[in-house]
Amino acid sequence: MATATSKAAATSQVTSKPKNNLTSALRQMSLPWQKKVQAAAMKGADEDLIALIGQVPQTPGHLVKQLTDWTLNFEFDAIIHLVQATALVEAGAPTLDNQL
Repeated sequence: MATATSKAAATSQVTSKPKNNLTSALRQMSLPWQKKVQAAAMKGADEDLIALIGQVPQTPGHLVKQLTDWTLNFEFDAIIHLVQATALVEAGAPTLDNQL
């Protein structure tokens, strides 16, 4: 189970402007794929997540690395937060990223 510190770090990566913008990388993936990732994370289905991560093109390598790290460390909340933040950006909702 993820610690409060690791959850806070994951959330800050999603809500701040990191060098390797995970939200932008995730937006390159199809919406059905994003929904499958979110569903697998909500179930804690690490093997399903690893299979889905295997479908990511190597171009956004930082996305592959971060999703894999979170999966292997059972930090499913971080994955859920990332997918939700990406959905908000897609919907045009105000986020910390587009308010800066």
